[in-house]
Amino acid sequence: MRKFGFLFIGCILMSACSTNYFQSTQTQVTSDVKSYQKVQLGQPLDSISLYLMGDYKQFQGDKELIWINQKELSQLITFKIQSKPDHQVLFTFNDISEFNNTFGFFYDNLSSELLNEKMEGIDFYRFQNGIQFFYPFMNFQVVDTFLEKGNGQLRFLSINRPNYEKDPHQVFYYDELNRLFFTINSHLFQELEENKSFESNPYGNYLKYFESIKDTTAYGKQMKANALSFLGDLDSRNRLIAQVFNYQNRKPFEISDDFQPQSANEFILQQTIDQQVVMFNENHMNPENRIFLAQLLSDLKIQGFKTLAVEALSTNDSSFIGNVPTQMAGYYTREPEFGNLLRKAKDLGFEILPYENTLETDLKGMAFNNFKDSIQAENLKTIFEKNKRMIVLAGHSHIEEKQKSDWKMMAQRFYEITNVNPLTIEQAIFSNLGSASWRNNVSEKISEPTVMVNKDGKIWTVADGYFDIQVIFPSKNDWINENRIAYTFDYRRGLEGNIIHIYNETDVISNRPIPVAIQEIYSNENNQFYLPEKGIYQLVVLSPFGQVLYGERINLE
Repeated sequence: MRKFGFLFIGCILMSACSTNYFQSTQTQVTSDVKSYQKVQLGQPLDSISLYLMGDYKQFQGDKELIWINQKELSQLITFKIQSKPDHQVLFTFNDISEFNNTFGFFYDNLSSELLNEKMEGIDFYRFQNGIQFFYPFMNFQVVDTFLEKGNGQLRFLSINRPNYEKDPHQVFYYDELNRLFFTINSHLFQELEENKSFESNPYGNYLKYFESIKDTTAYGKQMKANALSFLGDLDSRNRLIAQVFNYQNRKPFEISDDFQPQSANEFILQQTIDQQVVMFNENHMNPENRIFLAQLLSDLKIQGFKTLAVEALSTNDSSFIGNVPTQMAGYYTREPEFGNLLRKAKDLGFEILPYENTLETDLKGMAFNNFKDSIQAENLKTIFEKNKRMIVLAGHSHIEEKQKSDWKMMAQRFYEITNVNPLTIEQAIFSNLGSASWRNNVSEKISEPTVMVNKDGKIWTVADGYFDIQVIFPSKNDWINENRIAYTFDYRRGLEGNIIHIYNETDVISNRPIPVAIQEIYSNENNQFYLPEKGIYQLVVLSPFGQVLYGERINLE
């Protein structure tokens, strides 16, 4: 009996000493925004105000809408961060939509470095002054948000209502929290700058990057057009580019009947057999240029080419992990078809090398252009002298062999310093950008990438002497999908406004691979994909804040 009494007293003491995380030191204050209530967080953060939507309540003893018990919450608090907080500053829950309970804590001396170490490998969304993590715990989905404050961290720990049948993918739960943190409390949770938006989650935040571009100048519109090509939204890209370049109102090029169409694929491979250096250009906002080159790679490898030099490739040591290109490979390389080109080249055994200028200079304007192209040529000379044959992929005009201004292009300079005349293949001018591209009188009549050649073997180009071969793309892109694998993602209500990423099954997301395909989900529309080859893929649907809303394995063997 004496033993029982001792245990009973011990249990009372343990209960009395435990923290009740369902309470907090927050206080209600007068709101300066009519539609929101306002609270001040408890000490030591009583100078920080937080807006809450009208259906958020402070705990007053009614546990009907509290999804987690005291023991579970205590375990969750130390599940990733192996120490208890120094202060509790908030507890609120939503009594209408039933999607979340949110707790606020402060850690006096938790550094960002230690936090990242403890949370390594967990999906995240990074904002300017903090980071948000997403992970499961027991039956709960957890959103764990940390905001840097002095030497410590303000932590908002939010959980969903588990197994809520009206929200199977937690779409509304995440949407509710995104609104709470990043809309009505945007003064606390600052968005990343444009050039860091891609880094905001391990998948590469393509939606946030697009949204972050606020520049309305012609340059800004080109950057937005690039971002749209990353998203696979080529129709919107075309409309935006039409505003900038006004090609649709320019006189089309007339190609006489003396020139007849030949398959560009077959024609080019006939010309490359004995070449030492073959240079392709690309329109940086047009994936079809990369797809066309990718279709040639296998035959070019058979012809003996083993090196691919890429202007857009960075010198980052993490550009490739294994044979998989990562988002650290460069800027334009983040576009899925650029990633697919690099994947294929790696799988075929090509050595892929960067050649862009990385030297710093104070030069501006034309002087800078000439400096850049001269360094590119020197870098390519170094690559060529080691490898003897190479394929080069350059931006737009860098492959021009004739000078029309004070700007001497990379291809000219390369010829001058090596005495090797490269075969230059122009495929950017007549890329299919809809009404936003240069027009001619044959694009509507052809069904594949084409070279126009007369009976004497002369190749039609827009201007003699600037490049050797001109590729003309058809007005419809059906040729791209002829040897690809079709896959349809059926529309699922609630996922609209989010984005689909598709990866090879073996891709490790923490390595930040470039997706095989990307598309945004629109209301009541299925998403049609044409993937480069048969295989097993992983598909995820991501919110603009990096939360995985849905995933599935796709077997297309």
